[in-house]
This record gives sequence, C-alpha cells and structure tokens, in this order.
Amino acid sequence: MSNMKMYDLTQSTPTNFPSPDDYEYNSSDSDGDIDYELEDDTVFDRSMDITLVFAYSITFLLGLFGNSVVIFITGCRVKKTMKSLWFLNLAITNLIFILFLPLKITEMGLYHHWPFGKVLCKLDNMVTVLNMFASAFFLAVITLDYLLTEVWSTLSQKYRTVKRASVIVLMIWVLTIILSAPSFVFIDILPHNNSKDVCIDDYLIGEIDTDEDYQKSLSHMRELVLTITQFLFGYLIPFVIIIACCVITEVKSQSCRFIKTNKPFKIIAALNIAFFICWIPYHVFIFLQLASTDFDDLNTTTKKVVRVGNTLAFSLAFFYSCINPILYFCMGEDFRE
Repeated sequence: MSNMKMYDLTQSTPTNFPSPDDYEYNSSDSDGDIDYELEDDTVFDRSMDITLVFAYSITFLLGLFGNSVVIFITGCRVKKTMKSLWFLNLAITNLIFILFLPLKITEMGLYHHWPFGKVLCKLDNMVTVLNMFASAFFLAVITLDYLLTEVWSTLSQKYRTVKRASVIVLMIWVLTIILSAPSFVFIDILPHNNSKDVCIDDYLIGEIDTDEDYQKSLSHMRELVLTITQFLFGYLIPFVIIIACCVITEVKSQSCRFIKTNKPFKIIAALNIAFFICWIPYHVFIFLQLASTDFDDLNTTTKKVVRVGNTLAFSLAFFYSCINPILYFCMGEDFRE
C-alpha cells in the first residue's frame, strides 16, 4: 500500500474524501420526511473544496485570457528580442498550467474522483511542478539579463543575441522537464472505498518488497528528496540568484552614473515579489506535511487549521499563473518599454 497521508499537498486532496455516501440518515424527523445531514468534518472539507473550485475557476478565467494576450503580443506583435523571448516563455509555462486547471476543478466537483485516466493524472501533477520550476528559472534569467544590460552594457552587447537566448530557453525547458519527471512517476490512480478512483501520490510505485517498515522508510525518503529538490531548485536557488542580482545592480547604480532608467526594473521586481510571496506558503505546508508523523493523530482544530492553510496556500500558488498579465497591464508603458 502507498504511504498516503491525510492530505496530499501536491494535489490538495484528502484521503478521507467526502462523498454522497458520507451523508448520515436521520429517521427521527417529526414530519416523517427523510433527512440527510453531513457530519461536521465532512461539511468543513466540502466547504474547503468549494473554496478551491471558486479560486481555481477565477485563476483559470483570468490566466487563460491574460497569458494568451501576452503570448500573442510577445510572439506576434513585437520585435523578437531576448527580453520578449523571456516573457513569451514565462507566459507559455503559465498558460500550460492554466489549461490543466479544469481537470482539478472537475475533480473537486466529483468529490475527488478522478475520471480522466492515469496519463492525465500524471501529467496534471507534473505540470504543477513544471510551472513552478520554469517560472522560477525564467524569472532568474530575466533578472540576470537586466543586470548584464544595465551594469555591463558593453559586454552584454557582444554576447546578448536572440540565438543564444533561444539556446538558454531550450536548456531551461530541458532542465525543468528533468526536475519535474519524478512528479510524473510517483503518482497513481488508487481506488477509494470501491466507489471512486483517486489521483494521489504513491512513492512506492515499482517496489516489490512487502516489508511494512521498509516501505514506510522508502516512501518517506523519496518524498523527502523530492520535497527538498523542489524547494532548492524551484525556490531557494532562484531566490538567491535574484537577490544577488538586485544587490549588485543597486550597488553599481550608486557608483556608476551610466545606469539607465529604473522603469524596467519595476516590472522585474514586481514579478519576482509576486512569485516568492505566492509560492512560499506552498513550500511551508509541504514541509509541514513531511514533518508530521501522523495527521490522523492531530486534534480536530489543528486539522482544520492545516486544511484552511493548505487551501489558501494552493490557491495563492496557483493564482500566480494569472498575476503576471495583471502586472503587465498595471505597469502599462513601463512594460512596453
């Protein structure tokens, strides 16, 4: 069996999923009618699901329109440059994720039943992680490119070409796919209560040893490695690179008068701040899940706090995919420059 916990944070999916069968039958109604009521925990879980459906739907509508417009403008309406290439690919990775959101919305609406098959289950999980990695990498490259053009403009004019930028873009996509591949592998469709199929993490795929202690240890080790990898490459390392670039740019701007206008820096700073604010709760709750020994042993209040935090963390992380076009629109002329 898979070492499934109460809440799978990658899918934001509890393993004790509410379903129509969770309604309690109450025959003591004075008017003789049949009442069906949900237990308090089930009502709470369902309310969290409805919140996610609402948040995902808003993200889908805004992200689909906004990222499509950015892709059209940067891909068809403006001259092909290194900067337009960075923003084009950032919008592409966000749009790819947005296109998978209806699957998550449907899953929530069906009481976490996954009707789309194993391949889409794996792709859906992989695309979520891929979006995180690709967004972080492209933001780091955008910030580094700004540093080169503003601080070492003479050197950058020699080496900054669209051809080299295309190679960098290809390398980023290859690295992103490699880092996201485990998220495609370690997830499967598992039956739940013989009434539904659940798309959930399974870190014991391909393991034939049936020793329970060994399985538990192996599952935890694989989960730990993947969690640390995602945090390092999808958050911490890009964060350090971006902060270093900003510090160097600020130091150079104080000592060199040739630094140009800081208008382009506004949009870059806004994109970076939005990314790190939106994704930090996601990583916090991933590590909280990893640190918890047994979610079922927690009291009811703590479970609800974790569930609410988990819901907000995923809503915020996913909402990032539609924030970029909003920021572009708000920046107006600064972005066009």
